[in-house]
Amino acid sequence: MAVYVLLQAVGIVAASMAVLIAAGTWPTWLAALACATVIAGAVALAGLVERRRWAVPLEVGRLATTLAVAGLVLARG
Repeated sequence: MAVYVLLQAVGIVAASMAVLIAAGTWPTWLAALACATVIAGAVALAGLVERRRWAVPLEVGRLATTLAVAGLVLARG
């Protein structure tokens, strides 16, 4: 579990930097959605570290949402 959390934390940091750099060129709704996804990732990882019951379902939902948001970002070009 620790390796998974570490790898996801690295991904969240990279995603947050990408959002900060590119969000100015995105529509407001897409920037807000990307920010919410990054925040959800941080919350889910904190829950996984603390072994909270709600953390695994939140992480699964966050992964699905991340794929959808990444698809929207890539579709915008």
